[in-house]
Amino acid sequence: MEELERTVEPSWPKLVEPLEKITDQLTIVWGMINHLKAVKDAPELRAAIEEVQVNCLFLIIYALVRTCLCAYVPEC
Repeated sequence: MEELERTVEPSWPKLVEPLEKITDQLTIVWGMINHLKAVKDAPELRAAIEEVQVNCLFLIIYALVRTCLCAYVPEC
């Protein structure tokens, strides 16, 4: 993410494609977690997922907003 912020250019290949890679990786991991929950649901697992779910969503939103902002504000 830091590399993307330092080198960002407001273009599809320089901004959107790297962001897609980041969010795709998070989506894959989150998919595995949801699969585990579907296969082996337990109160402890649900509690753990609920605990990190907000942070995961926040991380995705933060990455998108910050990278888009850095494309237009050089000192960010």
